[in-house]
Amino acid sequence: MKLQNLFEAEQEKVHAEIARQLRENGGITLGYFFALMNITKELLPLQQRFCPEKVWVDYLAFAQMLDRIREQPALFGGWDEVVGAEHRQQILQEGGAFLTWHTGFVRHHLEAIAIGRAMLAEWELPFYQVVDREQFNHEQKWEMWERLRDIRNIQLINAEDQLIGLKLFQHLRRGGAFCLKLDGQKGVNADQHTLRTKWLTSIIETRSGVFRILARAQKKVSLVVMSMTEDFHSRIVFHPPQQLAGQIEKACDDSFAVVREELLRYPWQWRFWDRHHEQVVAWQDVSVGNENMDTKRIKWVTQQVGKEGLGLDVETGQVYQLSPK
Repeated sequence: MKLQNLFEAEQEKVHAEIARQLRENGGITLGYFFALMNITKELLPLQQRFCPEKVWVDYLAFAQMLDRIREQPALFGGWDEVVGAEHRQQILQEGGAFLTWHTGFVRHHLEAIAIGRAMLAEWELPFYQVVDREQFNHEQKWEMWERLRDIRNIQLINAEDQLIGLKLFQHLRRGGAFCLKLDGQKGVNADQHTLRTKWLTSIIETRSGVFRILARAQKKVSLVVMSMTEDFHSRIVFHPPQQLAGQIEKACDDSFAVVREELLRYPWQWRFWDRHHEQVVAWQDVSVGNENMDTKRIKWVTQQVGKEGLGLDVETGQVYQLSPK
């Protein structure tokens, strides 16, 4: 089945599910609400460049499509376009890191990296795939990915391991390579020196540990972004390897500028809209509160069966606390 057909089928399911929730419960689930809230507050400062509600529906549909592909990997069909394969090979040969985000076909960057591993004459060191504890504990149930890792000597590494920083540093110094997602909120980022950087319009906190490890090891980084294009093709881009300078904050800002450019094209392809508020430290030009509530402007509410709820004005991004019904 083509990606277009998969995506459009999930869009229909999302519309039906939203209608069901409103009909049966008078509101949407908290997860749906948080995703819409975060998308609205992030995109409104862009002055009508996007319709937050459309992005929200497409986000839900894309996430469901990825869940379906995870269970049936053959539906993906491989990458239609791989940009910067030579940059991938440089990192694999010289050692370093692929830093990416939960955008586009988030699992399948490993497939492209495994192809690169197969092109090497030999490898002495394993390739590390750094994931949080939850993924680490559940990943073995997916047979295709376990088989791929086994064939290409790719090892899962728990980002929440107490010695993860030392393990990655030593691996780099031996000439090894690893991949890690910068928008993960656990593990290597749980250090004493969090960084602040720009997302699309908000300011977020993110990990600094991985940048410090790479700078200290004097190894290069290839930023990787993945997407489904306007014509429903899968695309992965390996950016030219860069040596991290001593200015960790600048390295972080430069890295996030790459994913920001991608998400300004395809904002609905980011996996973590439902939890984005957990890492935001400042929204741009959006107020939150419960004063001067105008119930006529509240279009979306959470389910409120005997409990307090939340309401959202999608025109202003204003969020309201609602009394129990």
